[in-house]
Order: sequence, then C-alpha cells, then structure tokens
Amino acid sequence: MRSREDGSPRIAGVELFPYESHRDARGFVAEVFRNDRLSAVFPQWHVLATNAGAFRGMHVHARHDDYKIVVEGRTVLALKDLRPGSPTGGHVASFELGAEDLRGVFIPRGVAHGVLALTWSVVLVGVTQLYDPSDEFEFRWDDAEAGISLPSAPTVLSERDEHSPTLAGLLGESDFLTRLAAAPPHVTSEADA
Repeated sequence: MRSREDGSPRIAGVELFPYESHRDARGFVAEVFRNDRLSAVFPQWHVLATNAGAFRGMHVHARHDDYKIVVEGRTVLALKDLRPGSPTGGHVASFELGAEDLRGVFIPRGVAHGVLALTWSVVLVGVTQLYDPSDEFEFRWDDAEAGISLPSAPTVLSERDEHSPTLAGLLGESDFLTRLAAAPPHVTSEADA
C-alpha cells in the first residue's frame, strides 16, 4: 500500500488536492475547488464551524461523496474504508488539514470520516447529492474495533455521536452495506483518468 506525503496510509479513492494561497498585507486569495480536477458535481455545499476540541463523526454515507476543505483553523480528518471489496477495505488514515496549507479532500461514499478541530475551524463541505437524513450512518470513534487514532481525545461530542453504535453494530444492524452496494459508481479525479 502506498503512503501519502504525510506518511498516512492511502485509502483507494480518497484524493488530496493542494491549492496555492496568494498572500499579501490584506490577507489571501485562494482557489478551494476546480471541477477540471475531479469529475464530480456538488449540488449542495455547507459550512462546518467547529470549536476547538470538538469532534464530528465517525459518519459514513452510502449514496453520496464528500469534498472537504478547511478555510479557517486546523483539523484532523480521520478516515476508515468500510467498502466491501475495496483494495484498502478496513484501512484507517488521518490527515492534518488547515487554512495555512489549503488541501481539498475528496471522500468517496463508503469511507467513514470524522473531523477533530484542533483550533476553532471552518470547513467547506460539498456533497454529490442533496442532504438526505436516510443516508447518514455513524459509529463510535473510540470503538477499539474501528482503530481510529486521534492526537487527543475530543472534549465535545454531539448527542448523536455520543450515542452512536459500535462499528460492528453499524455493519450488522443497519442497511448501510445494502445501500452502499446499490449506489452508483464513484467519480474519479483527473489523476485517475
């Protein structure tokens, strides 16, 4: 298995897209997405504003892909590949992301993700389908079977994340895997084409 430039294991289909910031005394301007790099359409965008120490996740979707980019602050993005038949199935990865070194991350459906805010942070999120609560699945980040490692324990969790099932509970008791199998194929980046 190949490793990323930060030493994290590669998860098939997860793509990092670096962007250059042009800074001066006023601040900076930077691209945060280019549709010539990724063959995906994102009909909905939202903003995650998160206090330092808060964790959002572990969440996974069966029908839509995510694109995330941190535009303020620093975060750690934790990932786990839950896709049956994936060459990196079961693998875990994490990336530190921040506004100082803009990198967009494409997360394919079936790859669970969670965001730990190291500082106050703002993350732009694009999704390939409009929000549908029936496509929201989760498991506990601290479940030993999940293998998620964070640089520090979260100090704030939502009630939903606090009471999420174990990974085995998600995979055994929900219809996540059935929905994932029925989903359309993943989009690809220009690098994959």
